[in-house]
Amino acid sequence: MSDEKPMSITTKSSLIAVILTAILFVMFYQRLNGVISYIISVNIVTFIYYGIDKWSATKDWNRTPEVVLHGLALAGGSPVAFLAQKVFNHKTVKTDFQVVYWIIVIVQVVLIFFYFFKWARG
Repeated sequence: MSDEKPMSITTKSSLIAVILTAILFVMFYQRLNGVISYIISVNIVTFIYYGIDKWSATKDWNRTPEVVLHGLALAGGSPVAFLAQKVFNHKTVKTDFQVVYWIIVIVQVVLIFFYFFKWARG
């Protein structure tokens, strides 16, 4: 008998998200530069995950863990995460989720600001 534990839903969801992002990245990379390809890819996957989670919620099925949704936002999917929240009316009133999401967005904006206005100038 094996003592292996099955993968958690968080691990499975995260692994699938990484694989989907990588596949889309390779597809877009053939026509665009690496950064733009990555941003497009992670945002597409983010939108898909929000849609799947909302659909799963209506069917009372296994949900996408919030840590995965936040991870996708942190990985660069925050613009489309905001759009998906509005399109699917999903996670818009859950205060704990919104606090973490907006902290991610603020950190990203600060980092972008410093990159373009401080670090990029040398």
